[in-house]
Amino acid sequence: MPRHSERASRIRRLNGWIVRHLRRQQKKISTVLFVHHFDVNDVKFTMSPFLHHLYRRLKKLRSSRYLHERPHGKPRLADHAPAWQSDPDILSDHHFRSLYHMSKQSFVALLHLIEPHEIFYNNSHWPQKPPKIQLQIALYHFGGGGTSRIRTSIHYGIAEGTVYLYTHRVTMAILSLQQEYINWPVPHSVEYKRMVERHHLMYGFPNCLGFVDGTTVPIYHKPIKDGECYYS
Repeated sequence: MPRHSERASRIRRLNGWIVRHLRRQQKKISTVLFVHHFDVNDVKFTMSPFLHHLYRRLKKLRSSRYLHERPHGKPRLADHAPAWQSDPDILSDHHFRSLYHMSKQSFVALLHLIEPHEIFYNNSHWPQKPPKIQLQIALYHFGGGGTSRIRTSIHYGIAEGTVYLYTHRVTMAILSLQQEYINWPVPHSVEYKRMVERHHLMYGFPNCLGFVDGTTVPIYHKPIKDGECYYS
């Protein structure tokens, strides 16, 4: 059996009381079950003060989604945010890098590239936060606050879901640039040979085009010291 919310139950009770009073007033013995079946705007139609009070309560309940006033959520970002969140230039280069794990110049360059992306704009009556703020929050989450969405949400005074949403938008905007900025050099080209030679000279790996953290490198001999640590 379906369970009705307290709001729905009150609406049903008020509707029943008003319908019974309207039936008696208009001498209707029909199977009318709802208030909107009566023409309460009719000039000939008069309501008693008590019935008018019930009708106002019913209209108020129907016009509100919730029975009780909703508690206010977390403070808006602009209500309590320190000045450096809206103006990162206030931070020193060292503090900026500690928070966002990139230099100010890199931040500005990245923002310039992703800012025009359509994901940051919509036709809603509630526009999004500027891409600059979304990028700041995403970078903080990736780095300093990345261990937990809760930490980032507390730091910026936003909901955890908003942290996820901003991070997703920024990620999608950055990924849209990968074909333009991340590409594999043409084999045996001048650029290809230059990269191989540089890696050989700097790191001692022959025929190596590049590597990232976590790359498995086969070795010919087990090192004498801590050799058991070199098995993967």
